[in-house]
Amino acid sequence: MEIIYSRWKEDQIQIDKIPEPDSVVLIPEEEEGLSVTALGAYVCSGSEIEEVHIPIGVKKIGAYAFYGCQKLKAVYMGGRALDLGTGLFADTPLIRFLDFTEFEDGFMRISDLNNLKIVTTTSNEYASVFGFTEKEVFDALEQYGLEKEKKEVKRWYDGFIFGEHKDIYNPWSILNYLDTQLYKTFWANTSANSLVGKLIQEGNRTIKEKFEKLLCGEYIWSEIEEQIVYNQLNGNEKAVWSLLLASGYLKVLSYETYQDIEEGKMPKYQLALTNLEVKLMFQGMVHDWFAPVQPDYNDFVRAMLLGDVDAMNEYMNRIAIQTFSYFDTGERASGAEPERFYHGFVLGLLVDLRDRYYLKSNRESGFGRYDVMLEPKNSKECKAVILEFKVRNPRKEKSIQETVLSALKQICEKKYDADLLEKGIRKEQIYHYGFAFEGKKVLIGTDREE
Repeated sequence: MEIIYSRWKEDQIQIDKIPEPDSVVLIPEEEEGLSVTALGAYVCSGSEIEEVHIPIGVKKIGAYAFYGCQKLKAVYMGGRALDLGTGLFADTPLIRFLDFTEFEDGFMRISDLNNLKIVTTTSNEYASVFGFTEKEVFDALEQYGLEKEKKEVKRWYDGFIFGEHKDIYNPWSILNYLDTQLYKTFWANTSANSLVGKLIQEGNRTIKEKFEKLLCGEYIWSEIEEQIVYNQLNGNEKAVWSLLLASGYLKVLSYETYQDIEEGKMPKYQLALTNLEVKLMFQGMVHDWFAPVQPDYNDFVRAMLLGDVDAMNEYMNRIAIQTFSYFDTGERASGAEPERFYHGFVLGLLVDLRDRYYLKSNRESGFGRYDVMLEPKNSKECKAVILEFKVRNPRKEKSIQETVLSALKQICEKKYDADLLEKGIRKEQIYHYGFAFEGKKVLIGTDREE
């Protein structure tokens, strides 16, 4: 049985992942002569384990460690873990034992609990006790002499909705705010965000386009499986939004019932980011996607806004070579895989240029559609930019240069400038860029005269 582990606290071991565990899992007491003291987030999630034995030295178990283990029936603890993550046994319908009882053999068995009833985010049962109500939060602010902060606290930390109960606040964020009296992403920074970030980063075009709408403060519609199974996540758009909803990153604004729709269809949910705290967390996550190439990324953005195509080509190819694999784009020259990269790149532009530009993508304009438009918030200081992305099709284009020309031709023929011109932005203030992809190679061209 393969075990992936890493060092933490210098002289201790954390078990990070057991990719294909046996039905009975024995967590080792040591690796490389060092004590195993922690199990990482999602360490066995989605697997078919039935029983797990955890040694006495383990003091920390990460969030969702056994999430979606639908055959799991028993867990044996050799000691008392002091740091237990959230959602350890979420979606484990067969588990029978859930109270820590020490036995003569030194183990504690989670025992005597079955027939679990699952209460979801749209259930009214217990809805008002999942967090602090607004009255409780405002009363606490008054006790701390922070009456003037009610509006800002609401903007940052309100937004959770359970059933028909709105204005539910996350207790962890409120308690930390009362303690520090500083606005920070307290709750978002405590969660196991790596899986969420990976799912979005490697997600397909549709996932990234919908995520873009969420970052812009809009809402999306999606089918939801409120009892999501972990092993359904890979490439499943519905599963991704279901996980984000179950984890608290999204809230339900409204939803259809089976009575509202045609037979054979699934109800859809209207979803939005929960609050400002979550939005800032996601903005930081997208920004970090390009952290390994931050100097080249910054230089590319600067060159794009200045109209320096030669510099754009140099920096973009550096970025693509180093980050393509992060978006799981594959090697197909004319397939859809490069979309995963450039839609991720667009999200980066959205986050980093949000103070100066409105970013729109794949919305109607003129007679056709454009991929990305950067509309300046102040047209006197900034240029407008239209980007058309294309992947070379060898059957239609003899070279990557032809793909660039095709992209630029489409910008003109489809009159992608229409929205900008209607808003009073002059034609000479609009930059057109055609992006052509061939594997990891990128070529950028413009129709502006030197």
